Amino acid sequence: MSRDEPGQRAGLDAADLAARLARAEAALDAERAKVDLLQRNLDDLRRMLPPPDAKPRRWWPW
Repeated sequence: MSRDEPGQRAGLDAADLAARLARAEAALDAERAKVDLLQRNLDDLRRMLPPPDAKPRRWWPW
């Protein structure tokens, strides 16, 4: 490709930018899904734990 053909060069840049944008959006979606999964797991753990001001349980009868 020569420098005398700006139309072709701009077309390739637009396709390259579109591909980069699609990859960036996919990476962002994956990161959001990962954060959502971690947040749900953290919420589940918080529900399983006793409240901070709860009296300690006795696990053994003696």
